[in-house]
Amino acid sequence: MEYCTKLFSLAVPAYGFYTICISLYETYRRKKCVVFESRRALPCYLYLYVKYKIQAFRKRRGQLYPGSEKTVNPTFTILNCRLKVNELRWYCWAAGYGWDYPDSVFRDIPLCFCHVLCGRLLAMVTSSNDFRLSPQGLLPVQETIQKRQPIDELKKGCFRLEAGVTEYRPVDSGVEVDICFKALRADQPVWESVVTLLSPRHCPVSPVQHCPTGVDGATEIKPLEIRVPLLTGLKSAWAFSDVSLKNLLVLPPRLGIVGHSSTHGLWMVSRCLAEIEKHKGADELRAPLCVSVQFRQPLVLPGRAVIRFWKARDEACLQPSNVCRFQLQDDSTGTCHIMGELVRESD
Repeated sequence: MEYCTKLFSLAVPAYGFYTICISLYETYRRKKCVVFESRRALPCYLYLYVKYKIQAFRKRRGQLYPGSEKTVNPTFTILNCRLKVNELRWYCWAAGYGWDYPDSVFRDIPLCFCHVLCGRLLAMVTSSNDFRLSPQGLLPVQETIQKRQPIDELKKGCFRLEAGVTEYRPVDSGVEVDICFKALRADQPVWESVVTLLSPRHCPVSPVQHCPTGVDGATEIKPLEIRVPLLTGLKSAWAFSDVSLKNLLVLPPRLGIVGHSSTHGLWMVSRCLAEIEKHKGADELRAPLCVSVQFRQPLVLPGRAVIRFWKARDEACLQPSNVCRFQLQDDSTGTCHIMGELVRESD
């Protein structure tokens, strides 16, 4: 019996080590591949983690490295993806929609959920050899999300996910990079997002920014106090990147605040959109739709914050327009964390 116990105690770690080695080898063998099939093995997170650390060691923050003549902006695609209900439930629970939200028949899939689907793609882009910035310490600056069709279309069958760098821009504080994410079904765009990230030259210590006092003359302002938990919800294997779009809802990354942890903008945007849908109805977020967000200050965990949203007024006729503005702030200090607007586009 003792012999069997020893054999078992040796066999289990040996098998685990063998499995890890096989996974790393399979990923390394396809290191030049940019199009992947979801039904087959995707690049494992351990391999991407090693690449991430190597790139972070080789490159300095805030510096744009020149590309060779053959260098192209890294773009990756995953084919034949399928929606996983469990992931959707976890997201809805974490973002304030409710665990049973996916069971609703009259609501669309939350707008920011596609970011969770693109988490691995983001890891592949930022750890790529062709990525011309250090992947460590990237900070969100702004984002534009477009919903061209109901995201429920992704439930009807296989869909395609794409992610890639579109532009690098040197700025005073460092270098900005635009990363575009897309979800397509039957070659038709369903959802698209462009996230601007900043690679700062120095530790970011931005001045406190206060929310503007004017609200376009609107009278309908909804102040809603929310609790910000220490852990904001979802599980994630991609815990090593400051900008993992899936991890942004989970482990609090460091955003330059010494001694404090802060949640990421994706969680804040998701909570704002969830409250808007709860109070204004699902029609407020029907496709076609465009959401623009600016990230101002990190939100320290744990704590409390206030969400406000209102209908902007049309200056010509002084009537409420199709623009809904929102912001998340610390009401005690007036510190603004995010500001955004939601624009209903004509069909």
